[in-house]
Amino acid sequence: MEQKNISQEKVEYKETEFSVLMYCGQYVDVNLLEKGIYVSNKPFLYEKKATIDDLKYQASMMIDMLGKTFISESYIKNLEKCELVRVSIKEIDK
Repeated sequence: MEQKNISQEKVEYKETEFSVLMYCGQYVDVNLLEKGIYVSNKPFLYEKKATIDDLKYQASMMIDMLGKTFISESYIKNLEKCELVRVSIKEIDK
């Protein structure tokens, strides 16, 4: 089996930027925002230009068949306490 020294290989990176919802430096579990602000081990990725106002608007557009929104006021209040932080993901291309 041949061993290669990876540090000597030329590695190309493809970098993609996203925004993630954070609170006090921790990823936020978006699915639990209605109940409170909970930490998540995995970030939920949003497009890099997303804003909190965009997320609030998207949430307000979620309505049931009777035209009632099923996003509570507590979801919006907890969302407003968070911030969107830019992150980048590097995809290694050999």
